[in-house]
Amino acid sequence: MAHKGIVIADIHSVVVDIPSYENEMGFLLENIRSIKDLDFMVICGDYFDKKMYLNDERAELAIKYLRQIIELCIEMKIKLRVVYGTRSHEEDQYKILYNYSCEYVKFIEKVESEALFDDLFVLYIPEEFVENKAEYYKEYLYDGVQYDYIFGHGVIRDVMKRAANNIEASNKYKKVPTFNYGELAENCTGYVYFGHYHVRTNLHDKVFYVGSYDRLAFDDGDTGLPKGFYVTEVDDKEYSHTFFINPYAKKFTTITYKESDSVYTNNEKLSQQITKLKEMADNNEVDKVRLVFHLPENSDGIVESVKKLIGTDTRIKVQFLKDSEKENKTDNEE
Repeated sequence: MAHKGIVIADIHSVVVDIPSYENEMGFLLENIRSIKDLDFMVICGDYFDKKMYLNDERAELAIKYLRQIIELCIEMKIKLRVVYGTRSHEEDQYKILYNYSCEYVKFIEKVESEALFDDLFVLYIPEEFVENKAEYYKEYLYDGVQYDYIFGHGVIRDVMKRAANNIEASNKYKKVPTFNYGELAENCTGYVYFGHYHVRTNLHDKVFYVGSYDRLAFDDGDTGLPKGFYVTEVDDKEYSHTFFINPYAKKFTTITYKESDSVYTNNEKLSQQITKLKEMADNNEVDKVRLVFHLPENSDGIVESVKKLIGTDTRIKVQFLKDSEKENKTDNEE
């Protein structure tokens, strides 16, 4: 029997401005309604961004849209599974909707497997703090069990190397586990989908970070890599998926100036470029721009010139680097 599902991650309600959030959540609901033969949906963690209070308009919106997703899935007999993400983001706020729990709606707090359908066996790996990874996940990952899909939230070493190193070096009694491509891929006939890393990533056409639903920061990937969600399908053990682009995602771009660039000696050119960027933002061609200046030795005054040209415009972020400095690269987990 064929099955089709939406897989989405890292919505982080409500970090973006409210009109954008409502547009992109409306787009998601529209697709839940319109995608033919949809019979399951998985949220791979971090629907929420932080602890919110009920007198906060953003909290009301976050609950409103999650409730609409739940009620629509029940109405259309779509099985919805919400996998817990980073605890400091989720803050147990799903519990306000636990009364919806039923055959069609489950909130996944601890690792578990499930026959989602008679012919579809899946594993859920939410973020948890564990004492002994090998022992805790033994029956799920190390006893040769095969799944059609694995849905999770957390650190995959092959992608988030620095985060994995920091976790593994920690001497805390309990900590979040790190996984690797092999131990996930070996246990899955189909695809593995994870949330946590905000840049959509493909490991050997087998293991995928879905990426954040919208662009929340520059480290979430520039506009060239679209944001959205996967629609995954399986029919007689043949797997495929399509990425649906969020048309309301923020447009971020980074412009890098090398030491040899003429902007360091041509203030007029610098002024023209920054003016053009402001016009692009005014025309909604871009939402935010990051300018990275690799400063040459003789760059006296460039810092002050750039700051003066940008003024108080918060849409333009600037980073100045000298030869002795390296641009910080971060793992985009949230």
